[in-house]
Amino acid sequence: MKKKQKKHLSCNEWMVMNIIWKLCGKSGDITVSEAMEEVKKKITWHLSTLKTLMDRLVEKEFLSSRIRGRVCFYKPIVDKKDVIKTSLSEILDPVLDGTFGPLVNYLAERKKLSKEQIKQIESIINES
Repeated sequence: MKKKQKKHLSCNEWMVMNIIWKLCGKSGDITVSEAMEEVKKKITWHLSTLKTLMDRLVEKEFLSSRIRGRVCFYKPIVDKKDVIKTSLSEILDPVLDGTFGPLVNYLAERKKLSKEQIKQIESIINES
């Protein structure tokens, strides 16, 4: 029996998924052409490249697709928060080995945290 392969997102897949989560929150589903309007603000791709990547996301079970007439519509079938949580766990758990100080240091040094972001972090800490 084959072990189920974990599904990871590449950087380009993350970019596309973030666009789809954002746009589908408003409309429910999206066409490749609609997604392309946002993608082309970030990267120069052909429509066929985006279609291939979105079809790959269907195969990886991040998106579903269905054809209406001659148009294929896509929608996310995974929750963004769940995917982020799983992805971060897979990366950070082995790297940090139970500590979180290096992550906090990284964020403080590399990213300028706003007062609102600091409050969010404090709130998360207080809830746990």
